[in-house]
Amino acid sequence: MGYHGRQKIVPRALVLDRVMEGQRLASHSRLLQLPSDILADIVNLLIGDRRTLASLALVNSDCRQLARSSQFAEIDFNYASPRARELLSKLDQERISRMNNSNRGLTIGACVRRIITASYPSFDIHFMRRETDRTKTLEEREEQAHQQYKLIRADLQRVICSALPNLEMIVWHDTYPMDISFLKDIMRSPAQHVWLRRLPIERQVIPTLLEQPAIPAIWPLRSLVISLYLELLPREPKREETQLDPAPARFFEAILRSCAPTLESLTWLLRNHSLNRWPMPPPSSDRLVSFPRLQFLRIGESGPPRSLLPSLFNAPLRHISVHLQPDFELRDILANCGTLWNLETLVMAPVPESREYAESIAGFIKRHEHVKKLQVAEDPQTPGEMAHLDTCIIPLFSTGTFERLRTLSLMWGGGSYRKTEPYTVSVPGASLAAIACLASLEELKLSVGTGGESNCQWLVDHDELRSVLSNLKKLRGLALNHDIYPWGSEANMARYYLTQSFTEDEMSDATARPDLEENPEDLARVINRRENDEEDFERGHILLELLHRNRMLKLAEVWAATFPSLEWAYFGERFMGIEVDREDTSRKKAVPLTQSRNERCQFLVDVFSIAGFEM
Repeated sequence: MGYHGRQKIVPRALVLDRVMEGQRLASHSRLLQLPSDILADIVNLLIGDRRTLASLALVNSDCRQLARSSQFAEIDFNYASPRARELLSKLDQERISRMNNSNRGLTIGACVRRIITASYPSFDIHFMRRETDRTKTLEEREEQAHQQYKLIRADLQRVICSALPNLEMIVWHDTYPMDISFLKDIMRSPAQHVWLRRLPIERQVIPTLLEQPAIPAIWPLRSLVISLYLELLPREPKREETQLDPAPARFFEAILRSCAPTLESLTWLLRNHSLNRWPMPPPSSDRLVSFPRLQFLRIGESGPPRSLLPSLFNAPLRHISVHLQPDFELRDILANCGTLWNLETLVMAPVPESREYAESIAGFIKRHEHVKKLQVAEDPQTPGEMAHLDTCIIPLFSTGTFERLRTLSLMWGGGSYRKTEPYTVSVPGASLAAIACLASLEELKLSVGTGGESNCQWLVDHDELRSVLSNLKKLRGLALNHDIYPWGSEANMARYYLTQSFTEDEMSDATARPDLEENPEDLARVINRRENDEEDFERGHILLELLHRNRMLKLAEVWAATFPSLEWAYFGERFMGIEVDREDTSRKKAVPLTQSRNERCQFLVDVFSIAGFEM
């Protein structure tokens, strides 16, 4: 698993010619006489097999470099790790040799394809613990920790821009503000994919970046993730902005202009509203900008400079995700951009509370009825009078025009984190009937209200829901989110996901699938355990999870009997697969795909939004 739980695609090995950097092979082995592409395929078969790769590296210098092309393809740099700092020192030595044109031999740097770096909020504590001089004040020790951290980061920046000739991707997580040198070094690197996540930038350095030629005319990026904070230093208090400062908009406009010709994917999650709360300043350049290769666009919270928004929406976009904010007005741009005929994926959330704005969004969706994947969501706590999903968006589905739609995700509001007494929310029957008109649907996700154990409020009537959706014969996957189930009576449903006592029938259901238990003896011991104050909670929790799992599996099997194409289901926070029962091939059997409940299933995020997008 990769960044924040995502399925990570491991970089494939580079061909030997590239990691040798023009140097001749020292060995005459018949293995190494094979074409470079075949050698790379052999190493790719060993990805993840550390022991075998280590053995290959011990054969000779050529095999060592061949193994390194996989071993060091991705470096996850941890500032607190002594081994990481040793590797950084080695790469810095290689950097110096490159600068001096000295005989550097075979390098690790030539093998690195991705570098991932993540500081942590307590990095200063780590460095402070290393400080043995207790005569210093807390402030002095903290300042020294910051200085040590900055020195290590500066070393890493120099390595990135000068010692990694085959670097493709930089994923940089940080809590310490970037300065002028940081951006310059990142831009000088050969990386074509740059993800800057949750990184503060000091406001006072932006004018300097604009005055100096820090931003090149062309920055040949293919993908860019901007997730920054325009703030003072994190440990200084925030201040209210009282006057227009055009420098941030100019700064980010210059960045986008420089990578516009090559950019294929843009994620913009600026954690500050200053760019778009003020009147739009005139463009910093009269030169029209276009994004001829841009296919993926994600805008969240506060978008890019307004001067470039029309150009972004005139690109040949195939996948769009827009986080609609009341103070970030996209209405005119979405209305005037025309129809995006290449569009396949459209994610829009939350539905505006303004009726007029919601109708405008509905018009944009209607113009793109050729999309294959659509996600529209209300805020989980949107009250009834401000909820427009049922009245503005869903009626579009009953027209029979969304013939290409394969994947649909809808989220209704109506929930509240403030209510303490049990309550339920539901989906109108008319909306379900409109969804049932989408005969082309293959994957469907329905979510209602808030979530999180006792905060789930959607009391699902599965029999009624199956009946309404029975026309969706192509359905391969179904997810119900924030669903809750009765425990004995509807009055107890708010405690469904909490520990309960068990009747004989419930105990029978909890033990109905012994074939799924890795150690049936452990389960038997739990069931037969004598109840006492210390063990009762653990026993009840285990039995509840077993009971819930088996009930959800049974529900999934009923759905599979009605929908012959069903391959997976997600009910009650359980992710389940559907397969043919080996003992009775005439029926379908549901099996759990996770060991426990998974409230935030990353698989659902990738299926129903834009797979691979950094969140």
